[in-house]
Amino acid sequence: MHKVAKKFWPTGRIRHWADVLVGPVITVLVSVAAMAQALKVWQWRPGDPIDLTGDSISGLAQIKDLLDHGWPSSNPDLGAPFHQDASWFPYADQLHLFLTGKVVGLFSNNPFTVSAIYFFLGFPLAALSMYWLARQRHLGRAGSVVAGVLFSILPGHQTMFEHLWLASYWVVPLGMWLVLRFAMGEPLFRINVAWRDPISRRPALLLNLTTAFCVLCIAIGGIYYSAFTLLLLAVIVLVRLVATRDRATVLKGALLLFAIGAVSLTALASVAAGQDKSTLVTAPAQRDFSQSEQLAGKLMDLILPWIHHRVNVLQYLTATYNSRTTPTLEEPALGVIALAGVVALLVIMMSTLIPQRVKPANRELGVFALLALAAISFFIIGGLGSLFALFVTPQIRTWSRIFVIIGLFGLLAVGRWVTVLGHRNRILGFLAATALIAIGVLDQTNPALAPDYKSLRTEVADLTTFSQSTQTKVGSGCSVFQLPVVPYPENPPVHDMTDYAHLRPYLTSSSLRWSYGAFRGTSLADWQLALPQKSTPALVDDLVATGFCAVEVDRAGFADRGASLSSEFTALLGKPISTTTEGRLVAWDLRQARDALTARVGVEQVTATGDLVLHPVLVYSDQGAYTVQQDNQTPYQWTGPSPEIDVHNFGRTTTNGVHLSFSLAAPNSGPRRFTIHSPGGSMQKVDVSGGSTRRVQLVINALPGRNPVTITITGTAASAPKVSGKIVFGKLIDVQAYVSDPRVHVGVVQQFVD
Repeated sequence: MHKVAKKFWPTGRIRHWADVLVGPVITVLVSVAAMAQALKVWQWRPGDPIDLTGDSISGLAQIKDLLDHGWPSSNPDLGAPFHQDASWFPYADQLHLFLTGKVVGLFSNNPFTVSAIYFFLGFPLAALSMYWLARQRHLGRAGSVVAGVLFSILPGHQTMFEHLWLASYWVVPLGMWLVLRFAMGEPLFRINVAWRDPISRRPALLLNLTTAFCVLCIAIGGIYYSAFTLLLLAVIVLVRLVATRDRATVLKGALLLFAIGAVSLTALASVAAGQDKSTLVTAPAQRDFSQSEQLAGKLMDLILPWIHHRVNVLQYLTATYNSRTTPTLEEPALGVIALAGVVALLVIMMSTLIPQRVKPANRELGVFALLALAAISFFIIGGLGSLFALFVTPQIRTWSRIFVIIGLFGLLAVGRWVTVLGHRNRILGFLAATALIAIGVLDQTNPALAPDYKSLRTEVADLTTFSQSTQTKVGSGCSVFQLPVVPYPENPPVHDMTDYAHLRPYLTSSSLRWSYGAFRGTSLADWQLALPQKSTPALVDDLVATGFCAVEVDRAGFADRGASLSSEFTALLGKPISTTTEGRLVAWDLRQARDALTARVGVEQVTATGDLVLHPVLVYSDQGAYTVQQDNQTPYQWTGPSPEIDVHNFGRTTTNGVHLSFSLAAPNSGPRRFTIHSPGGSMQKVDVSGGSTRRVQLVINALPGRNPVTITITGTAASAPKVSGKIVFGKLIDVQAYVSDPRVHVGVVQQFVD
């Protein structure tokens, strides 16, 4: 008998592994097929980007930095004549950076290829991760396949390339595994076991490694998914504390919270540790708590079909609703199947409130419902997300992104139903699973939104020709100044020029340096705001003095498509040295202008001028004030009760005699008193009433660094005229500044012309 068993042992082992792998393999294959038809992957070629607009360009630039320099920290190819210091925008995406740069990057050094492959891989990885979670929650194979496949193609996933790390949905089920095990009272670690006994050691070791792996992945797999996991875990801890008052269990949850939070904060701190405080001018990339209202979702987003649904009637339904309301920016949707699961969960939860009703046999569905409801509470406008932004931090602002977790619990509920159905009738369960997947693929994807790889290929080829032509004419290592001057990152469109468009030629260049990309709010970037925008000859002299050997104009960033500026550059510098096919990007050589300036004033004077250009006096008026608006081309800002004007001296010595002037007005006919405190200690009071304005003039000796002019406004708050939702105290109008010394460059941010 032993010999017979030994003879057939390999066959039994094969059957065992076949039984284990059949579900994951089917899940991956179906997910890949669904993704392929949605993105028309067969049309893609290595070197083709998925997208070249908006945030996609920023992500591609980060990947290029990763491939060229090993890790995105200090990029010498951006922010010329200095560099791009990525530490001013801390991130916790180290997991994705490692996988793209150190794994996918082994096979290609092309950022378009690497990013596309990682994006494609995100779909089967998400399906496999969700399948694993479903099986861990004891769903049957068919139900787990349904949950995995449909989770990987949630509505909008196919268009998520612009947020490549957020498109990596596969980390979300790992975080939810931690949350669900704690919620169900299941251990996350086993320490007190007989480690010498293999029967006890192996499952304990596997559990401990799984927990550690999930904690690590969710903590450094993106700050949004880490934060969402922490918040849902905190909800469960609070519920268990109130319901059971079991301090030992609550302590375990607190330790899990601490573990995830500590790893995420360590990741953020490791990036922020590289910040050079000497370059800080004003707080860069700060977010206001009010943005959590603007970027949250609406309950109708979860109910209505995806706005890009392949069925025109369903697409029209959502588009019509959005056209008559304020649409959610990132267009979240669940799809009909996940929505059905969420509705079922909420019905189950509400039904438990009915007296004398038989409680559900599966307690886990109640946990799914609680977590789905908690996620919806963070998702909606004016919900818990707004509370978090107001009292904790506004940096987590796009609460609509938690729809991925809402969809996850809805699909787990559907998978549970398929499992129950399959237990009753295996064939019926299989047919139901097949039908759900077919319906889900048709409902949640749309091949009409697939990238136009051919046109993208042509665009990349055009940009490559432009960059290489520029490099050939001016030489390797040349610093190219880019116009118009656009703050980085997260700047509104400038005419027809979308955000991050200045990064496009960088993506296809090999040894040129580009002025765009230094972080706003630092001296590495803001020196550009003091350049003489209205005098092209003076601008050319300043650029030459700071070491630039070429200037590039993106014509889409000008109201006249750059016609006047291009004519002036051609008159001063000669014919362009390179241009894109459609004429949008144009570059001129500055080397002859440098030789002419050197011959005119001498090398020492050119060097001194360059130093003054890079160390101007800049006047900021954004502290305690709203965005700049214009009234008959006169700039103004509505302010809070304590606005501040910062006369910031980028230089190393005191700049005497900075003449600062501005007008003050009240938002209504009521009286206002403005108390102005100058940096030198002097104070003056200005009374304004009846809609009049008062001009204020100050003379400041600007020490190196900040020289704040604080304004305290006495009077009641009022609504800003012609603007809904703004409570204001005053109006700051037409801030101007000059220095009698013509060598000193002065810029006023309020007067900055895009």
